Amino acid sequence: MARPNKYLLVGLGNPYPTYFHTYHNIGFLFLDFFAQKNKLRFIPGKGRYFFSQTNNLYLLKPATYMNLSGEGVLDFLEKEAYIMPEHIIVIHDDMDMPKYSVKLKLGGSSGGHKGIESIIYHLETEEFWRLKIGISKPSDMPPKDYVLSVIPEVEQKRYLLLFEDMSYILQNIGVKDMQIIQQEINTIRKKYVVL
Repeated sequence: MARPNKYLLVGLGNPYPTYFHTYHNIGFLFLDFFAQKNKLRFIPGKGRYFFSQTNNLYLLKPATYMNLSGEGVLDFLEKEAYIMPEHIIVIHDDMDMPKYSVKLKLGGSSGGHKGIESIIYHLETEEFWRLKIGISKPSDMPPKDYVLSVIPEVEQKRYLLLFEDMSYILQNIGVKDMQIIQQEINTIRKKYVVL
């Protein structure tokens, strides 16, 4: 059993090289950044996931396609550590938000995101945190093709600056109250988004 103040950061993406630097993998990209910054290493779990951990956090990357993300999350919760849904933060892309924007919220519908749909289905609750990273809507290609396209290098560099600020805040999960974390994350938008 996990300690009561243990939290789980779940990054969403597709775990195959073809998808590594695509918009849909921005959850994976952030977790990789966070792990490297904190000198952490992902290891295979006892199920369909890779994970790492600090004193206050588990980091989790489901080893399934995006649309089956909930299977990897449930595997982890059953085989490694029980963590309450309200201590789970799922990091994912959001086409309804401008690029480089972030929003942390608790609960709600999937908003059409198949990875979130899968997690809701397998956890049988909507009451977990979602950390949305804006990737904007495409103007020149179908959404399905857009999310699987590679993020241009100039945009990758800007997302890394965003990740730096996000990491600084998220290192305090389990130490600071989640409402304070939420407020700090949601103010980042003003720094990076040009409206």
